[in-house]
Amino acid sequence: MIEGHTDQDLEKELKRYMYAGLYPDVLRRLAWRPWLARAEVRCFRPMVSKISPDLAALTLFISCQQNSCRYCYGAARSMLKVLGLPEQEILGIERAAYSEAETQQPVSTFVRKLAEADPRPGAAELESLRESGLDPVAIAEIIGVVTAANFSNRNCTFLAVPPETILEKQAGGLVGLVLRLIWGKRNAAVRPSREDLDFEDTVDPFSPFVALPSGTAYARWLRSAIDACLSDEVIGRNAKLFMFAVVARTLQSPAFEQACEQALEGRGWSREDIQSGIESLSPRNFSQKELNLLAWTRETVWYVPFEVQRRTADFAREHTDPEFLVEAVGTAALANALARLGLLI
Repeated sequence: MIEGHTDQDLEKELKRYMYAGLYPDVLRRLAWRPWLARAEVRCFRPMVSKISPDLAALTLFISCQQNSCRYCYGAARSMLKVLGLPEQEILGIERAAYSEAETQQPVSTFVRKLAEADPRPGAAELESLRESGLDPVAIAEIIGVVTAANFSNRNCTFLAVPPETILEKQAGGLVGLVLRLIWGKRNAAVRPSREDLDFEDTVDPFSPFVALPSGTAYARWLRSAIDACLSDEVIGRNAKLFMFAVVARTLQSPAFEQACEQALEGRGWSREDIQSGIESLSPRNFSQKELNLLAWTRETVWYVPFEVQRRTADFAREHTDPEFLVEAVGTAALANALARLGLLI
């Protein structure tokens, strides 16, 4: 659908976050929009300190399964092999994703609901997590891992990024051993930096969403992604906010829709024009290209992977600029992650 983009400075920057300097294909494709590649690279390994790497891996696996992201599922599994987890241990994590054991069931139920939003997570699921012995920061880390996965899964799925088949086949063999020796760690997670944990958010309509993973590295990651997305002008800010609002309305995420309305009102839009634009997918003074963008965005909320990939390919043929396409994909992916996060507000 789209070829990768070569940016040597960006590649050097992003490799610092990867295993032994690996540079996955998805990052090359997202490199057309540097903010998006920077947000994506932080999704490869959970950024946690309170929950165990095994629980973080379980959360990531369930999210990939629920979102039907073949690329992310294979990549996550391969990285566990590279980091030294034997096949039987990985299979145990996979089995735990569907375990009804008392210690796993509250987490797996919550993660499935937050990832797919059908059925929806709510107060009962959050209370079950608390009753299982998880403290607020641990719960916030689980929320953060799922939110990052919801974002990453859609970037990969919408662009139909092919699986890293060579890595998948060789991760448990000699290649995996060499990479493990280079990396020098057997750890499926990244410990957050003090800068990440001490982050204090600004106040705007999206602050309540950033607050949900407060006290974790995901709060800073989410704020950076939101600000970078809305600051980039390949697609105008008004168009992006309507993309957010269309996703919110389609998913029926009231808190996210309200935040979008507040942001648009702050840019001079009346409540009547906002509602009309969301319902008709035809905000006033939008170009045909922007109207096509909103129509495509609505298709990204509930989808079968093959169908949304076909629809995205059709959209790409209509709008051949790779920067525009990648920007659209990243904005829709972020909107879907935020809309699902908003179900907890």
